[in-house]
Amino acid sequence: MRDYLRVKDITILTSCRYNKKTNQIEFPPGVPNNVVYAAGRKGIYTLDIVGLFQRATKNTNRAKGALVARSLFALLIGIAVFFSDYHYFSLNILTLLGGILLGIYIIAVIVYTIRILSRKVIVSSRWPADLVIAWPQITNISVTESQSLNSSATIGSWYITTADGRSIIIPNVDNPYQKLDLIKKKYGYNIKF
Repeated sequence: MRDYLRVKDITILTSCRYNKKTNQIEFPPGVPNNVVYAAGRKGIYTLDIVGLFQRATKNTNRAKGALVARSLFALLIGIAVFFSDYHYFSLNILTLLGGILLGIYIIAVIVYTIRILSRKVIVSSRWPADLVIAWPQITNISVTESQSLNSSATIGSWYITTADGRSIIIPNVDNPYQKLDLIKKKYGYNIKF
């Protein structure tokens, strides 16, 4: 079942970070980048986070194209007005310098705006997610394969036991013990840890 979750209502479990320079999601070495897990009010979800950032990049490219088209249109209108008002080419030095400065200014504004738009990523406030398992179905969560990447970060897997006897493994959880405590406090479920 596909839900659209608000960003403030979820806790991302998978260890990842977003690189603004390359517009890509980066994972630590050894972490597969096909699934991003998050905990929400109803249960544990898989997020379509890669598709979300691809759509954001597509929207940014559309905005850049529209800005360039509008700027060129304004420049063409300026040239047309200049030639309609001045039929002859008796330009003095001040008019010529003013036109050159105006052209440089317009080009600088276009380049600056394109650079700003290329850094900005437009992200929706709701992320598409699929429910993996609901909280009432979970009977036990235990941490397995816990390993320390450096002095402050730990990555481990959650081993989830459900009421009907199934077992689900959520790999590469960032700081698994702290995330368990956070989820217990945030959502108030009495799950054995």
